[in-house]
Amino acid sequence: MQDESDRSSGAPQPHDSIVDVMAAQQKRSVLLIVRPKLEIPREPVPFVHLTRAEFLDRHSALKQDLDAVAHFAHRHHLVSEIDAVDAIAAARRSVVVSGPTKTIESVFPGGARENRGHNYPIPEELREIVVAVIGLYPYVVPSNDNDIVTGNATGHGLDVRRKQLHTVRAMEEFYRFPDGDGEGECIGIIEMAGGYRKKDVDAYFGSLGVSPKIKNRIVKSIEHSGVNNSIENRLMAEFSDWMNGKGAYAAAAKPFFEVTMDVSMIGALAPKAQIQVYFAGDSVRALLCAIQDALFVAEPQPSVLSISWGFQERQILAYESDISAAHQINELFLSAAHMGVTVCCSGGDWGASNQVEDGALEPGYDVQFPASSPYALACGGTTITHDGTEVVWNADFPPTSPKVPKGSYKHGATGGGYSRLFPRPSWQRDLQDSGEGVRKHQRAMPDVAAVADPQCGIRCMLADGTTYPTGGTSAAAPLWAGLIARLNQKLGRRVGCLNPILYANAPHRPGVLNDVTHGDNHFSKHDVGFHATKGWDACTGLGTPVGDALLDMLKKLKPE
Repeated sequence: MQDESDRSSGAPQPHDSIVDVMAAQQKRSVLLIVRPKLEIPREPVPFVHLTRAEFLDRHSALKQDLDAVAHFAHRHHLVSEIDAVDAIAAARRSVVVSGPTKTIESVFPGGARENRGHNYPIPEELREIVVAVIGLYPYVVPSNDNDIVTGNATGHGLDVRRKQLHTVRAMEEFYRFPDGDGEGECIGIIEMAGGYRKKDVDAYFGSLGVSPKIKNRIVKSIEHSGVNNSIENRLMAEFSDWMNGKGAYAAAAKPFFEVTMDVSMIGALAPKAQIQVYFAGDSVRALLCAIQDALFVAEPQPSVLSISWGFQERQILAYESDISAAHQINELFLSAAHMGVTVCCSGGDWGASNQVEDGALEPGYDVQFPASSPYALACGGTTITHDGTEVVWNADFPPTSPKVPKGSYKHGATGGGYSRLFPRPSWQRDLQDSGEGVRKHQRAMPDVAAVADPQCGIRCMLADGTTYPTGGTSAAAPLWAGLIARLNQKLGRRVGCLNPILYANAPHRPGVLNDVTHGDNHFSKHDVGFHATKGWDACTGLGTPVGDALLDMLKKLKPE
């Protein structure tokens, strides 16, 4: 006779149907986030930072809480995957619990929404210990269109003659980067698809006479592990040709160009920094695990994180478990702020609607996550005109050419607007924003901007010597990451979360940021959107960087 515990563990019984047996054998994993020893303060203090060790001493998980989760899992015939080194599990504040799907669903019934004030699917005996259960429901895949290729051409945007920078040196001069090479800094780049080929970045760096130190790190999430994928030479060549205004583009190559662009730009702007490339899976949960790894496990800890991938908030809002993961990522960004780690995120390339079709949301606006976290430096995009002024990036591309087949032209426009996930932080309370689509109590974005027009920015290189233009707000985020690494180097300290510093000081210090006042982020003539204006706006935020002026301002500011 079989023990009753066999049935509760999902073991097949003699009288079970084949359907029941198959269901019992299906496995499921969930991620349990455990409370910190001490609550993390919601307001980071500018320039007051903790080391990783100091932060974890205050805010990691208690061993007794991890033990309680492990014992709970054992009692329910589930497996808890707590690292052999308890310090890692304590730092991550998370435990993976796995077992038969039926058992997982019976132990964690109900919704998976995690946010203060919502009902948790947390068993009563863990309710004081566990703050989130992630992984009970389907997940959304990040947009790998949050890069240099976006929607079909619309013909919208300002008709301007462009200034082409092309070289790293020209970019540094245009944005007045302070001297430096990022020595002593570590820049983390989080990738969620695609990959890069060493021969491509080596060729590019060789053309610049630099040799950055780059390490890859594969991150395991509850679904799968990340991977540095490869790609055929033919697909890369086709995509490069299209970006240069000839031929059709290979959609499969887009994520590879994204990763290659990230690594190339950051290595060029901060060639003496240690560059860590974190390869995560393609979900919000995988992003959560990658950020945990970067902040609490990998050595050295990055002083700057660059994230050029994003999710539409409307996608996240459709899945309760991803809402939970998004709020935990927001808390990780808060943790980063307390440790002096700056997080730069691309603000999206689909305008204020962010691909939301008419009627999908009221009034049809949407923004990009994780840029929508209040603790992320959300980066919008610009076009540089022939006289050196900047306007909102909103344009068809590639360059007009009879060699591009009809229908192959695409359109891109900087994202921006108001979050549905996060409330407005204290440093944005004095924003003078008005008009359709404004949510006075919600996080407003972007915070800053930089060149995103593919017809203006840095040209990177493939191994065969072919160069191609970079673009999208995915180019703006690594540009800001490279600049911040240089600021850290020159200051001899981390700037950390720039948002409260910029909102409190930049409006009163002309010349620290270039205010962009022309253009809009309507994706098409009839789409929703916002207009650039004097001061902050939902197209380019507070403006684009003036590197040396930013450095002077930061030198004069002192810890509170």
